[in-house]
Amino acid sequence: MRLMPILLMLIICLPTISASITITSELKQEYNLGDNIDVSLKITPTITTDALVKLTLKCTNKEMGYYVAPISLEKDKETEIKAPSIKASSEGLCTIRTNMESLEGENIDGITSKEFTISDKLDLSTSIDKTEALPGDTIKIQGTVNKKQGNLENANIIIILDEKRYSIGLNEREFSYNLKLETNIKSGEHIVTIEANDQYGNFNTDSKKMNIQAIPTKLEFILNKKEFKPKEELKLTVNLLDQANDTLQRNVNVKLSKKGILFQNDIIIFDKQIEANKEFDFIFNQTTPPNDYTLKSTFEDLEREDIIKILPNEEIETKLEGTIVSIKNIGNVEYNKETTIILEKDDKTYSVNKKIKLDVGEETKIDLSREVPSGTYTVTLPPDTVIQEKILEKEVPTYTEKEEETKESEENVEVQKQTSNTIENVEIKDNRPFYKKRGVGFVTGAVVAGAGLFLKRPKVASLTMIVILLSTVGFFSRKKIERIIESIRKKRSGKY
Repeated sequence: MRLMPILLMLIICLPTISASITITSELKQEYNLGDNIDVSLKITPTITTDALVKLTLKCTNKEMGYYVAPISLEKDKETEIKAPSIKASSEGLCTIRTNMESLEGENIDGITSKEFTISDKLDLSTSIDKTEALPGDTIKIQGTVNKKQGNLENANIIIILDEKRYSIGLNEREFSYNLKLETNIKSGEHIVTIEANDQYGNFNTDSKKMNIQAIPTKLEFILNKKEFKPKEELKLTVNLLDQANDTLQRNVNVKLSKKGILFQNDIIIFDKQIEANKEFDFIFNQTTPPNDYTLKSTFEDLEREDIIKILPNEEIETKLEGTIVSIKNIGNVEYNKETTIILEKDDKTYSVNKKIKLDVGEETKIDLSREVPSGTYTVTLPPDTVIQEKILEKEVPTYTEKEEETKESEENVEVQKQTSNTIENVEIKDNRPFYKKRGVGFVTGAVVAGAGLFLKRPKVASLTMIVILLSTVGFFSRKKIERIIESIRKKRSGKY
């Protein structure tokens, strides 16, 4: 116990080593990866001694000692130390720790710098000269790239548009590039991305928006077919496409016509404006003339043409009202055929044969009461015709068009058609002329041939009429003629 005071006195009497350490260099608030960090120190010791100076870079995710050097210190004399630069290598919040140790490894003193940041973000500023552009335009892109400290080394600039990359050079810290847009670039909003990076991994990106206008470039037809009969339906879609073959919602003109020859007027089936990319329906009139028609669509200075063929259709419509058979040409060409109407009564069959020649839309009538004897008949009309009993009074639309909004469909002409062309229990009175009655009177079989023969062979009918008339006149005037002949004969013999 007596030794303790003596030891304490010896410790108090030993000289203590201390020093004043100051970081004299100005650290920046922010560095990029690869930037040089410079540290200068000023040390003022309290005694003369030899020591070691150690510098350590401490960051959020990494700590690295980068400088150790011996130093001879003289009491109360300032010593300046300039440590070699260290390159920033780890992002985060960092400090520089300075320690002074004795040669035996005892810590003499130490100091920590203020905090600074190491970042991998470059300073990037960009601009483009157009935010509204047309396909094929040239866009000027320019900007500057900077590091937080120091000069850029081996920096790269990449421009990205629609997944296409363009690498450009850098003039010190500035860049400029004329980007030629594709002629078939899609319309609408596009993003131009500018990327900058260097060899140390610093990076930054910027983007600019621009709008590309849609330019109509092409018209296309979608047709259900190209050859039609009257009353068939045309289904047409006119696609209006832009420079990228994307559809545009606009109205287009569409016309189906045939140019007139010499002094004839043009034949126009329809000429209207429809919405592009939507189906347009049209039902051809039953009398549309057969021919090749030009289907033409226009939008601004765009045109598209195709040929639509209307086929010939020979068709008649037959209607029985009382004893009158109406025959109408409802086709689109002249009708020129022999038509037969069959009438049956009491196991007898009568054929009424008529040579029918009708222009388009023309109508003729046959009065059955002037063709057969009185009676109740089953009438069979021509089998190759439309048999029509009643027409409801409604207009036939020349075309039908489907709108985007739901509309009630227009009612077409409603025709009540018979299931067959045979009409039963037709009452007919005999209004035939004399020669037909004579013809019928001599027929005893099932088929009455007189009327049919006369109709088929008009010359035979005329000759027969002359013979019948002469025979009739001769029969009733025979005695009178004989008396005249006898009188002439007596005069010649001299008796008068």
